[in-house]
Order: sequence, then C-alpha cells, then structure tokens
Amino acid sequence: MTINSNDEQKAKNSALIRDLALVGIYPSEAAIAAGHPDSHVSAATIETAVRLVQQLGGTVLQHPIVPGNPAMGTHLLVYDLDGNVVPNRVHVF
Repeated sequence: MTINSNDEQKAKNSALIRDLALVGIYPSEAAIAAGHPDSHVSAATIETAVRLVQQLGGTVLQHPIVPGNPAMGTHLLVYDLDGNVVPNRVHVF
C-alpha cells in the first residue's frame, strides 16, 4: 500500500494543527483566563496560532464553556483536516 504525497501532506498538516492547538492555543487561553502569574503569553500568541491553524486548513471555533449557555464564557476548539476536534487536556491549577 502506497501513500500518495497528498495524504502525506494532509497527515503532516493535521499533526502541525494538533501541535499548535496543544502548545500554542489551549495552554495560552487557559493561562490568560486563569490569570496565571507564570504566564508570559498574550492574546497575540493565540491569534498567531489560530492564523497558522487556518493557513494549514484547520478550523478554530469559539464554543460555550457550558453548552447552550454562552453567557458563562466561551473557549476555542480546534478541528483538524478531517473535522475532528483536537482534545483540550489542559488543566490550570
């Protein structure tokens, strides 16, 4: 079974999207929201990561933290090239 170059590129881009979500978007968003004192990130960090995800073909959408109740706040969810959500496993203590 051979993988064509389009499939290889799609896999590489999806991996980059996951990395950007897990390293650049989710932790930054959590640190800013929590006012974490060790955080050296800014909204510009998140904006740059979101732009890179979009350039790679991924999607970033805002979702309510409490489903159906956006008044409780929103958070970003990142979707890869297959439309799967990149799981947010970031916890701020």
